[in-house]
Amino acid sequence: MTRLAWRDCLLAAGNGEAVLQNAALRTRWQLEADGLALRCVENRATGFCWQAPGGAAVPLACMQPPGAPPQWEARPLAEGLRAARWLVRCTWRQGARSVSRCFVLYPESPFLTMWAEWENPPQNAFLPAPAGGAAAATGVERQASAAARRAYGDIMAAVPLPGGHLQWRCTRLLDQTDIHDTLVWEHGAPVYPAEQVEASGSFFTVEDRLSGEALLAARHAPVTPAPDAQFRLAGGCLYVLQNGCAGAPPHSGAGCACVLGVAPAEGLWPQYRAFYRLGWRAPWQRHALLTSNTWGDRSRDARVCEAFILREIARAAFLGLDAVQIDDGWQKGVTVNSARPDGGVWEGYYAADADFWTPHPQRFPRGLKPVAEYAAAHGIALGLWFSPDSSENFAHWQRDADTLLQLWRTCGIAMFKLDGVKLRTPQARAQYLAFLRAVCVGSENRILLQQDITAEERLGYLCAREYGTLFVENRYTDFGSYYPHRTLRNLWLLSRYIPAQRMLFELLNPRRNAARYQNDPFAPLRFSADYLFACVLAAQPLFWMELSGLANVDTKRLRRIVRIYRQHRDALWLCDVQPIGQEPDGRSFTGFLFTNHRRRAGYLLLLREDTPENAFTFSGVPGNARLQLLCANRPVRARCTGSGTLRLQTAGPRAYALYQWQSAPRRSLPTNR
Repeated sequence: MTRLAWRDCLLAAGNGEAVLQNAALRTRWQLEADGLALRCVENRATGFCWQAPGGAAVPLACMQPPGAPPQWEARPLAEGLRAARWLVRCTWRQGARSVSRCFVLYPESPFLTMWAEWENPPQNAFLPAPAGGAAAATGVERQASAAARRAYGDIMAAVPLPGGHLQWRCTRLLDQTDIHDTLVWEHGAPVYPAEQVEASGSFFTVEDRLSGEALLAARHAPVTPAPDAQFRLAGGCLYVLQNGCAGAPPHSGAGCACVLGVAPAEGLWPQYRAFYRLGWRAPWQRHALLTSNTWGDRSRDARVCEAFILREIARAAFLGLDAVQIDDGWQKGVTVNSARPDGGVWEGYYAADADFWTPHPQRFPRGLKPVAEYAAAHGIALGLWFSPDSSENFAHWQRDADTLLQLWRTCGIAMFKLDGVKLRTPQARAQYLAFLRAVCVGSENRILLQQDITAEERLGYLCAREYGTLFVENRYTDFGSYYPHRTLRNLWLLSRYIPAQRMLFELLNPRRNAARYQNDPFAPLRFSADYLFACVLAAQPLFWMELSGLANVDTKRLRRIVRIYRQHRDALWLCDVQPIGQEPDGRSFTGFLFTNHRRRAGYLLLLREDTPENAFTFSGVPGNARLQLLCANRPVRARCTGSGTLRLQTAGPRAYALYQWQSAPRRSLPTNR
């Protein structure tokens, strides 16, 4: 009998069974010839258990383990920007070969992370999926159900489901935002036992309609669309598949991670966002930086030089920003993004120029250190764009890590936007992750990494979330692709699933390229500059522009709202953020609710888009809360009407209002004496 414990986490294994649990979640496993088979997932707060009606378990068949009994081990982990957690490993060994099932529990969190690791697996270790074909009713429901309970293919998790009235929903998050502008897709239906469902996505939920309980399966893996399904619902079981994770599993190393969680349906996503932040505990002092990047004005590298960047730094300091980031062009090497007509390369950087990542000798003849020192003297951090070399599956990852660490040590540069990443294979993914780890460990987590997810095969929203923030969009007025309501919509949709503070969303100079929009009612110029900031305030606002090109009236408006934002930034950063109101479409009342961990205070950001109605009632807000208006661009009035509703009135369209709220103290009942 094996019994291991840490804080509220417990593993008890023996007699062919295992229990893995914490205070919020309990899972029961059965040891079978094919490995561990999950029998049930229990919400310990409510006692509801996700299990088959007869209690049958479903064995995983990702790799046939050796016949010897497994070895269990467990240890707490606390490194990096992740909260303290418990790692449990179940390993089968046979000579030089091994397969491990790995699990991570955070104390008091109703989510279990799991993945598989292999060492020297045989070529036929991974069982193929059965040949496809049209499903047909057999009339022998019991036999058909029993046959479906054999897990085939590359399975990360297999969860038996109860009978009754169940509803499934699959949610797909899209990256590659240069070609996608709806970043969340959902579909679902009632569960029909004889129907097989295959779905591609990041999340799959099953809700018991009678009890209101929900089961979540999440793939913490790259989300680039893949030809195969990531989830399968068949024979009373939910399967989470490895498919689409940068190819087949590697012959050595780790695959992608699966997360299982339980909660009442109405509280599932707030609990998931809290769990997400346990794996990304980023202090705002290093991550919630108001940053400018000149690339949004499409000069590319044509204007990048010391004199220009010094002017941008001075302007950033006047506005109250924290950082100025130099995009592509600070380096000696030339990429395909260059404004130069002869162009350059998009990988194989060291083969093209051994000194590719040294400062450009003409643009920065004194190097970057004087620029960084000038920025520091103005209270501004200097950041850089950088593209790790994807060639040969990131064979030069150590050299890339040394480059960033050297810039940090010599110039104090501690912010890097990572672009041009191509995770074509499992080996590329493994070596790119080694690069990220080396930078974080070498800088003791002082270097901030921004993961660009706008193109190609990247890590996406969920994979390796401990490594920095997410640069979500490129939008430009030069191409007519920037609309404030569409950027707001993407943030609003994603914020239900991803902590909004981890994502960078852009605001642009609304006066550029006004002729491209002509009489468009949603043209950027029709909105005040501070409204554009408010659209992305719930995330990390990115000034995607040349600050020196801002009009004076826009500078004044931005300076005012930035000052107020900075006063409340630390509290905003610690809040859970959820979307409220209508989905932004240019004609909606919409917004965000910020709630602190005690759920008795926070903020409300309310926006009226270009709609003729002057009032709207928001639901899902704190009842009878006391409101304090912090800033607005038009006269507004808001009042809580009780029962979780709030009435907003504005004096005109394209209006925003930022409120601070606090729950009114409860009145004590009189006591008879």
